[in-house]
Amino acid sequence: MALVKSISGALFASALIAGPVAAQDPSFFRIGTGGAGGTYFPIGGTIANGISNPPGSRPCDEGGQCGVPGLIAIAQSTTASVFNNAAVQNGELEAGLAAADVTRSMFLGEGKFEGKPHPNLRIIANLFPEDLHLVMPAGESIDSLADLEGMRVGIAQAGSGTQVVVVVTHHHPDHVGLAGWFQSQYGAELVTTRTAWLFSRMLTLDEQDVWPRETLAYYRSAGMDPAIY
Repeated sequence: MALVKSISGALFASALIAGPVAAQDPSFFRIGTGGAGGTYFPIGGTIANGISNPPGSRPCDEGGQCGVPGLIAIAQSTTASVFNNAAVQNGELEAGLAAADVTRSMFLGEGKFEGKPHPNLRIIANLFPEDLHLVMPAGESIDSLADLEGMRVGIAQAGSGTQVVVVVTHHHPDHVGLAGWFQSQYGAELVTTRTAWLFSRMLTLDEQDVWPRETLAYYRSAGMDPAIY
């Protein structure tokens, strides 16, 4: 896990020791985090609170905030790693929390970000080790990723580091199409079983000139506007 920003480490350090005159003018520092229910958001909030010292606040030795004089840091809820790095690169955020592997790939323009380097990124802190967990309902168990076939799997929000890898568990056209969208929009790596891949390929080759009667019956029963089909 790394906190990344668009300015160099040296410039960041000089801002921390800015004199009282500069402190009279407030400056804002936006920190991209993650979803409000995740771990990035509260950590980003703690960092923002620690480095803030708004104009007019009580002195540090009197129980006030002990951050950078005049600095107002704000933790913003985002979709996490990929979004944060891109926003820092584009100047839309001053800093962001992101997975280390995603940050490295985006900085160098490698892997899923081939040809799209993000040279403005700088790592200024290694916060904590991070694992990716597969959480299942009580009573369920798997021995490998192949056992996920036929199951519904949540893979986090668009723009998160989790979606750099997309797992397709079965060959439903909508799910395969969504995985393709993640690949095209975020350069996600596709992981799926051989069976799901073969069936998906067969579905793309099975062209029909007219809708099957069963499909039309389902559309009508669902109340779909006939103009659509």
